[in-house]
Amino acid sequence: MHIAAALVVGAHPLSIEDVEQTARFGRVVELAAGSRALIAKGRAALETQLARGDRIYGVNTGVGGNIKFELTPDQAELLQYNLMRHLSCATGQPLPGDVVRAAMLLRVATFATGASAVRPELVEALITLLNRGITTDSACVTVQ
Repeated sequence: MHIAAALVVGAHPLSIEDVEQTARFGRVVELAAGSRALIAKGRAALETQLARGDRIYGVNTGVGGNIKFELTPDQAELLQYNLMRHLSCATGQPLPGDVVRAAMLLRVATFATGASAVRPELVEALITLLNRGITTDSACVTVQ
């Protein structure tokens, strides 16, 4: 199969072919320059809200039934850490590498909109993992 030039995420909506070429055939992924600006703008907006003392669900408040709890900055950081640990726990067999790669690409595409307020470094790290063919589960790291 001929793999097209690098996939520039954020330049246009992803097609099924884009996802397949990246997930199964290792198509190189880049982030559109405009997306970098959107991600930075989204993150800056979050940091501005936090500096003002705004309550932001799941960032500086508890989640679900614990929304009434306001968190200190240290507690908010611990919440994010614990959420990632909780969400990364599962049962059953690890997903195939191409499924993991597709999911990683879809996260990058979502983050490229700037609406998630993630750090730009997270998006760059996901792209680096994709481009190096690295996927992981809780027991091992797989390099394609």
